[in-house]
Amino acid sequence: MKALNLPRSKTITQIAFMAGYEDDNAYKHFSRIFKKVMGISPTQYRKLQVGAWSYKSFKSSPVAKPSPK
Repeated sequence: MKALNLPRSKTITQIAFMAGYEDDNAYKHFSRIFKKVMGISPTQYRKLQVGAWSYKSFKSSPVAKPSPK
């Protein structure tokens, strides 16, 4: 993964295509590799970028939930 900036203006599928995943299962393949490398899904990572969730919430429970504000 070159850059870890997942632009909000693009869908995860569009980002997968930009990263070189060009088949019908681009989202699935990209998400699987992203999670293997980063430890969280692209959607979870994006939520961390905007501050919707805390990283601790991902590691403390099997199902991540938004942290209260």
